Amino acid sequence: MSSNGIVLYYICFLVALVLPRFELVPWAALVLALAILISTGRSSLKIIYKTLGVTLPLAGWLVFVWVIVAERAPDSMLLYQSSPGDSPWRSVTAIGLRFLALALVTFGVINHASRIEPSFTFKLFLPSQVKAVILAAASLVGSFREGLARAHTALVTAGLLTTRRSLLNLKNGWLLLRTTWVAWVGISSERLDTKWEIEDLPFSAPLNAFTGALLTLTDILWLLLAIILTVLQAMGFSINNILQLAAFHQQ
Repeated sequence: MSSNGIVLYYICFLVALVLPRFELVPWAALVLALAILISTGRSSLKIIYKTLGVTLPLAGWLVFVWVIVAERAPDSMLLYQSSPGDSPWRSVTAIGLRFLALALVTFGVINHASRIEPSFTFKLFLPSQVKAVILAAASLVGSFREGLARAHTALVTAGLLTTRRSLLNLKNGWLLLRTTWVAWVGISSERLDTKWEIEDLPFSAPLNAFTGALLTLTDILWLLLAIILTVLQAMGFSINNILQLAAFHQQ
């Protein structure tokens, strides 16, 4: 998929995720998330591990708050509107499925985008000002990662942290946060003085240059799938409707 195709697919997914606020299972969003996951190939297991690492703590927190402590369903939650008489388990399941789908498709899209870097931003069909903001944000994220790496190396060398899990890491973990912040500020300031001011980045990049087709045939096929499922979700089709239609055609 191209840069524009990935972005449009993600937008369709978000629409499919937001529409079924009163349904337990956002089936269209889940199908789109699984489709992008399968297309990642060997990277699918890594994406599943990352997704579980993000969603399981959240699900555990929801169970603790609404099932153990409150013992009632919330009146309204993000992306889900509970019905009168709903059990707390139903609400936790609904919001958990939504965050699961969101994490799956986000990591899947990031995996696809990484295959076409560093030209991903340049190939987006967007105004040059928007591309400049994206590049600036990416530069800040990159400087934070570099600051984290430098801080971790310095603390390990000083004997305050270890490269493996240990009680020492738990004790001195706050030092890593403080050191990372200081390193990130220093790296960002350096980039502001050099790359962004002297070299006039990201505005010196060929942001207006756009080569190749806006969308490829692969993009069109993926987007057709996303649009059809999103429309079906918007029309109120549920899993039960689909199963009934399948059983009717078999008869």
